[in-house]
Amino acid sequence: MTAGLIIFAATYVLMVAVAQRDPAYAIDRIEWALLLFFASLFVVMRGLEQTGAVAVIDAHAVALAQGGSALGGATAVSGVMLLLSNLISNVPAVLLWRNTVPTLPNPDLTWRIVAMSSTFAGNLLLIGSMANLIVAERAEARGVRIGFVEYARVGVPVTLLTLMWGIGVLVALR
Repeated sequence: MTAGLIIFAATYVLMVAVAQRDPAYAIDRIEWALLLFFASLFVVMRGLEQTGAVAVIDAHAVALAQGGSALGGATAVSGVMLLLSNLISNVPAVLLWRNTVPTLPNPDLTWRIVAMSSTFAGNLLLIGSMANLIVAERAEARGVRIGFVEYARVGVPVTLLTLMWGIGVLVALR
């Protein structure tokens, strides 16, 4: 964590020095609420990890992934990514599975399923992706309200269809 902050600070200082501009304009344009929300997702992720909730989810998914066909395993992994991506966002969800994937029968296929599923899963609900929240916030600032239910009416079917398609393609190409 400390090394990450040092790298971030050094990168920031280098960018300011190279640009030779006052950084106040850029700092004023930062979406601090969204940045805080995103950072808090990692806190929630750590809490889920520490309480054992992730271990319970993993155990069920790993049992399904190991016990059946490639299609069944891919579907189980995709389901877990769908659930986790909408609970804690897709980046923290993938981080939680970084140690689980290598233990599964076909890690190459599983990484592809994780990448595809965590990406598409962000479309399920408005809270499924930081990009969704940014767009909704910007739209509202311009007088267009994108509500949770309105988003879900489109997001749920699109996500389920794209996940089924993605699983089918990745399993067929393995």
